[in-house]
Amino acid sequence: MRRNFKKWKYSIQARLLIYFAILAALFLVSMAVCYFISMNSVYRLTADSVGNSLRQINIDTDRVLSDAQHMAEVTSEDSDIQKALRRPLPDTDKEIYKERINFNNSLYYTWRSSENINGIYVLGANGAIFRSYYSLHKEEYRDEPWFRTVMETGKPLWMEPHEGSSVANNLNLLTISIIVPIHDKASTDILGVTVVDVLVEDLKSIQDGEMVFGGNTFILNEDDRIIYANNDELSEEDIGTINASIAGQDSLHEGDALELNIGGRKYLGELIPLSDSNWKILGLISYKDMYAEAQVMRNTILVFIVFFGGASLFMAWFGAKNIAGPLGRVLDGMRKVEDGDFSVRIEEDRKDEIGDLIHGFNHMVYKVDDLMARERDTRQKLVQAEFNALQDQIKPHFLYNTLDSINWMARMNRTDKVSEMIDSLTGFLRIGLSRGKDFISLAEEIRHVESYISIQKIRYDRILDYKIDVSEDLMGYRVIKMILQPLVENAIYHGIKEKDEHGTITITGEETEDRLVLCVSDDGLGMKPERLAQIRAMMASGARYNDNAYGGINVQRRI
Repeated sequence: MRRNFKKWKYSIQARLLIYFAILAALFLVSMAVCYFISMNSVYRLTADSVGNSLRQINIDTDRVLSDAQHMAEVTSEDSDIQKALRRPLPDTDKEIYKERINFNNSLYYTWRSSENINGIYVLGANGAIFRSYYSLHKEEYRDEPWFRTVMETGKPLWMEPHEGSSVANNLNLLTISIIVPIHDKASTDILGVTVVDVLVEDLKSIQDGEMVFGGNTFILNEDDRIIYANNDELSEEDIGTINASIAGQDSLHEGDALELNIGGRKYLGELIPLSDSNWKILGLISYKDMYAEAQVMRNTILVFIVFFGGASLFMAWFGAKNIAGPLGRVLDGMRKVEDGDFSVRIEEDRKDEIGDLIHGFNHMVYKVDDLMARERDTRQKLVQAEFNALQDQIKPHFLYNTLDSINWMARMNRTDKVSEMIDSLTGFLRIGLSRGKDFISLAEEIRHVESYISIQKIRYDRILDYKIDVSEDLMGYRVIKMILQPLVENAIYHGIKEKDEHGTITITGEETEDRLVLCVSDDGLGMKPERLAQIRAMMASGARYNDNAYGGINVQRRI
């Protein structure tokens, strides 16, 4: 029984059962994880983001309006302004203009210090008018109702949003104004008023920049009636419905978290009073917008289900691949063996029936590869012997010509040149032998051919010159040794010498993509097209030796 079970646990059937069990576990875990993540996210975002956004918008809106009132109060307490308002206007227009310019500049710099203030205006009971920016509607404001109200009550007055400034020409932009009385510090008189304008669009920008879920901001007057809404798309009917819902509340207090039913939809609200006034700021957001995040979470759950469903499909595919994959590897190995690759080995990582098949295949290929390795070794030795023979063909040929030149120099009694030629020959042979190496650096090959040319230049100094143009960047590359000398030899004997006048041999090298291109050229006698075609044909046919094309064929064979 135990033996049968041990064999069964490594069987294909056992593995399939394990795969399907993993699929079921993955699906259950994915559902649980997605559920808890979505619920925790909804609670967190609802409690934190919505409340904080509404609260911050209300605070920032209050800050803008409070700053406007503070600026109006600071301006009203300015000693120089009060001094100018205590006395009658100057007698001449020139003096009036001069006084107005001075105070206008002062108010201008005060206005520029606040980014949310649209204008500051001082209107004196003596008829004086000072302004920070826009031109005025008119030169007389003492009969305006709001001016008389503040002068009589001595209290600040907030004017509900209205089209255009009450004082200046500002293209009828929707404006909220704070009017503050100027109490004389030296008496109980009211010297005039300071008017500060705030554009409603500045308040809208606060909501647009901070509302995460897309709510609305309202300003309520002392009767808890909406006098401003940041959303222009709300109709008068919508405003009326919201007013009615607010009126249905028993009371509205600072920090209240309100729940309003407006037009059949539930809203969450946050309320704070406006500093130094009876106005209030109310932020509202519908529960539908709040729970838009819940919709995102539901979509997330769907993504997780799709993901884990895909993972389940992947596991099913993986199971099939785990069974069929090894068989495919065996087939691929057989194809490679058919193509002559006997180094193929398949990893023996299984203990089932497929593992036995893989083991048998590897053993078979090992035996065949051993036989092929012996054959390759024999062939390699034959090729190396042929290579050495080709290389040896160069040495006698060259030595014959060199020794002939030394003999000629000796007969001419040019012992200094004989010594120089022998030194060059020594250097040439040292690099040529290279301790039996077949590959040397390009720098060594260049020195080798320079030694050869030095030998020949002693003999043909009158007609022979040479130039080597190979970049230092290429000198480290490795090449087959003695591939330039046969070509240079041909250039001397069949090009420069036959021309019987001064000639130059040029050796160049360049790197082209993945190739090193070396070129030996001369300006000697040249070659007839028929002869060139004949040599090319011999090279193309794989000729091993030819007395009339020894150098070129030799280099080609060695490469």
